[in-house]
Amino acid sequence: MNTRGFTLLEVLTVIAVLGILMAIATPSYLAYLQRLTVQQGVQQFARDVDRARSQARRTNSCRIFSVVGPSSYQIQSYASPNCAGTPITETLNMPAGTQLTLKSVQGSASFRPPYGVNFTAMPVDVTVASTSHVNVTRTLRITAVMGSVVIQ
Repeated sequence: MNTRGFTLLEVLTVIAVLGILMAIATPSYLAYLQRLTVQQGVQQFARDVDRARSQARRTNSCRIFSVVGPSSYQIQSYASPNCAGTPITETLNMPAGTQLTLKSVQGSASFRPPYGVNFTAMPVDVTVASTSHVNVTRTLRITAVMGSVVIQ
């Protein structure tokens, strides 16, 4: 007798093995997704700080970068190089699943021409964390003098 196909026992064995593999792999995959989301938030934040700094140099005007909440930050653009006058404010949000925590006393960085340096005289430390898993964090520092971003 020539039969084709699989027996019920073979199918159940394959399903059981796949279930065990899924149970082992799922937590690792979810942790990977959380780390990826935090990394995307860190890269977005660093990119926006660098953009504000380079615009201050390029346009010969002042830019103030500040954290305004757990999921947002803003860039204030002034027409003058000494941060006088009424700013144009751009509020930006972090990616979904991430939040900002200010770790330093100084909550803003002021970039002024001609070199786009940070005139606040103190570094700004910000932690980007996952909202669903508190152990997934990255810290950024906007340096005191040069205003560059260091990802730790």
